[in-house]
Amino acid sequence: MKKKRVNLRFRKQLKGELPTLRSDGLINDDQSEAISRYYGLDGLAGEAMSKLLMVIYLVGVTLVGVGVISFVAYHWSGIDKVPKIALIFAAMLASHGAGFYLWQVSGKSVKLGHALIVLGTLIFGANIGLMAQIFHIKGQWNSMFLMWAVGATLMAYAVGSVPNAVIAIVTSFVWFVGQHDWWYNSESLWWYPLAVVAVFGGFAYWRRSAFLFGLTVVCVGISLPMTLAEGAFGVFEGMLIAGAFSFVCGVVCRKSERVANFMPPGVVFGVGIVAFALYLCSFGQIAAEVAFADEITSLSKVGDFLDFLSVMIAGIVLLVASLAMVPLA
Repeated sequence: MKKKRVNLRFRKQLKGELPTLRSDGLINDDQSEAISRYYGLDGLAGEAMSKLLMVIYLVGVTLVGVGVISFVAYHWSGIDKVPKIALIFAAMLASHGAGFYLWQVSGKSVKLGHALIVLGTLIFGANIGLMAQIFHIKGQWNSMFLMWAVGATLMAYAVGSVPNAVIAIVTSFVWFVGQHDWWYNSESLWWYPLAVVAVFGGFAYWRRSAFLFGLTVVCVGISLPMTLAEGAFGVFEGMLIAGAFSFVCGVVCRKSERVANFMPPGVVFGVGIVAFALYLCSFGQIAAEVAFADEITSLSKVGDFLDFLSVMIAGIVLLVASLAMVPLA
């Protein structure tokens, strides 16, 4: 029999209900034992400890990473170029190598191995800045974050690491923000929100990570208005599209056993983004620009607005269809 994937809260509640069900005569001891085995209720304590260890490891490797970077930075001026390069690459390769061995090869310490791989990715980001300093490479301040994001994304997909994906999406967003301002359209970056959905939304689906899905929604909810921004109307339009998309995705995911845990962040962030857009319109100057700006009367903006309406209508159709198939109660 194929087991359903259920969340930890349900299993904890079920474990607490089993004694009551037995005492009320609804199930016998054998049935209670079978349910416990089927849902792995005896392993709840071990799973909680495993998650706690992972958090401790991640905090630990973050502190170690900060310590290593601080130590190297303090003694940086007194180290020759070749030892500098050897040191930073040795630290990164040692961390990734040890982590991969402990996690993927021997399996002796999966959590520690995973944490070491995350540490290696943090060191990789620091190495980009240090290499630029060693060879006096000049460029935009945010360029290193794009390279860091690419490396973290490759590592995330290589080993299936959600923390690496989190590093990747955060660093990619920092790069994106550095490319242009809120109030000015940058047509060259229209692809970024789509890339975030494809790369990180796909990864969240693969690893069934509600946290990464929520982070993806937030990233798209901010980046889409920025790419559409030509005054208040563009920002408002982008926020409504992002909010509607997030809400519809959350409701649609509810009917999938694989990603049912995506519904809360999708719905919450979707409603939150739309509510924030409407809140901005409570300011008279912004509302006037959204409603009466000259650019809306231009032919190009009318076309953009019709595109926006078509997306909203499509989202409403999907929402109604999903609600018809899946009751919310």
